[in-house]
Amino acid sequence: MLMRSYFISGVFFVRSSDWSKNFLDMWWNQTSFIQFGSTKSGDNAAMKHLIDNLSPGELQEHVSISSMQCLFNSYPWSLTWRSVIRLVFSPHAIWRGTYSKGDFIVHLAGFDNKKEWAAKILQEINVEKL
Repeated sequence: MLMRSYFISGVFFVRSSDWSKNFLDMWWNQTSFIQFGSTKSGDNAAMKHLIDNLSPGELQEHVSISSMQCLFNSYPWSLTWRSVIRLVFSPHAIWRGTYSKGDFIVHLAGFDNKKEWAAKILQEINVEKL
């Protein structure tokens, strides 16, 4: 069984097919999940709703989760009270997703200073190439 919490709308791959085009169209039209006046768009909740309502066969045929989260959805770790609390109570989940050299995509969701983090990561990559 796929765990609902593993799905995020921020980073995912889609194989071009009639099924995926239909799925993306249905996802786009899930207007009841739009949260007006909120900083959240509702796109993640809409995607999870659609995935939750797929038939078992459709889910097995069209949806997959990488066994290695960092393969294409890692995130930077910074020292904050919130991150320390998460680390204490869920160390495996935190380290499984923390960015390290070689990760394909770094997801900067929830970071206010995205440009600074992106510049820092790019600088680390460029230094490693020297």
